[in-house]
Amino acid sequence: MESKAFHGLELLRFLCAVTIITWHYQHFFWVDGDMAPWFQRSLQPFYTLLWGAYNWGSYAVEVFWGISGFIFFWKYAQPVRSGQVGARTFFNLRFSRLYPLHVATLAMVVVLQWWYAQGHQGTFVYGNHDLRHFVLHLAMASDWGLDKGLSFNGPVWSVSVEVLAYTVFFLVARRFRFSGRLMAGLILGLVIAKMALPWIKDPVLCLLYFFVGGTAFLIVTRSPRHERNLFLATLATSVVLVVWNWKTDGKVHTFVWISITLFLVAAAVRLGRVVVRPSARQVFSFLGGLTYSSYLLHFPVQLFAVIVADRFEVPRETFLHPVAYLGFMGACFGLASLSYVYFEYPMQQFLRRKLRSSARAAALSEQGQGER
Repeated sequence: MESKAFHGLELLRFLCAVTIITWHYQHFFWVDGDMAPWFQRSLQPFYTLLWGAYNWGSYAVEVFWGISGFIFFWKYAQPVRSGQVGARTFFNLRFSRLYPLHVATLAMVVVLQWWYAQGHQGTFVYGNHDLRHFVLHLAMASDWGLDKGLSFNGPVWSVSVEVLAYTVFFLVARRFRFSGRLMAGLILGLVIAKMALPWIKDPVLCLLYFFVGGTAFLIVTRSPRHERNLFLATLATSVVLVVWNWKTDGKVHTFVWISITLFLVAAAVRLGRVVVRPSARQVFSFLGGLTYSSYLLHFPVQLFAVIVADRFEVPRETFLHPVAYLGFMGACFGLASLSYVYFEYPMQQFLRRKLRSSARAAALSEQGQGER
């Protein structure tokens, strides 16, 4: 399908990033191993406007996974199935996109946490700063069930489980053609696994929402009518489930958020079709491109800000001021822009050239061995 049809997803990715970073704003009030006793979420800047993000912002991670599933089904399902994209190419593309900034921010956090610990009892927010967890981070396996809790650049946990989802997606796409029956079986199996295997909850949840996003892709690409029906059906279902959920125990259950994720993805696709101005699409695309860098950079930015504030004896209550929130968000997305343009993209192109050259050399070597 035309890429312009999915530019709304880029805007949705950006809004999810803003939501998660806002949810993590509470880290500023973490003092010596616990939240400040006076802290209340309702005291945070722009609470009247951002109360949803402050209270339930963590659920935007599931939407991220759903968007990833949609995009991967769009970009890779058929090429992987046909053999046009092999394992080496697929994982080289993922490695070159994700790993450089991951390692860079990991190094930042190691240095900054050491600096922070000089004047405090322990580290900031995330513990388990030992060799075992450092190696897990290097392998992008920080939340595969081998850890003892979040560590170092904690938010990267969701990226680590998404790496597992990429692997499962590739294996399934290579062997099967994605159909309604297959997707229903995968989603049902993952819902059961979530209840039966609580010790690997996060990888299972990631796979669940990844395939939910893939299901959305299969529906909206059949015809405009299917796209419209998905949008209307998930809107109605989400409203009913949210009201029912609020009237009962108030918890956000998995099936409620599955419906909401499907609705948000369908709404973003429809938005992409409505917006026809190329300049608007370019803005959406640029904002979506900042998602990964802002997500990985926001905790190091926060940690550095706390170190500086404590060094100059600035009280933590200062971060309750709206200007502090705007400054933090500006720093996150300003650095993300610089990172994307001057570090991530150049490193991505460099690694892809190197990996492509290595693959070509390996192929020539195998050919030469065959000739001998």
